[in-house]
Amino acid sequence: RDKTIEFLRKGARILKSTMEREKRTRNSLEDHIRRLEETAKTEKQAWKSTESKGGKLESDLQIQIEIVSSLKSQLAECRDARQRLMNDVNKEQQRILEMKA
Repeated sequence: RDKTIEFLRKGARILKSTMEREKRTRNSLEDHIRRLEETAKTEKQAWKSTESKGGKLESDLQIQIEIVSSLKSQLAECRDARQRLMNDVNKEQQRILEMKA
């Protein structure tokens, strides 16, 4: 029983560190998305003010938009993974509490 409890605690620690890594990754992705959105806005304004260069800027802007969309998808996947990890941690904590009872 003590070995099982220690095994579950170790599992909970591993899940916690995984969640912390996921949080850092998610924060990094969110920062990157913000920077790309700002760049896209700047490029869009530049495109509007210099229509002669519009074709290239529009192409670059479309690429930025696609990158932002992809990063938003990755962020959503991170959030889903985080929720699954939270559920796993909660299950492990409940199992530990049940074993202590």
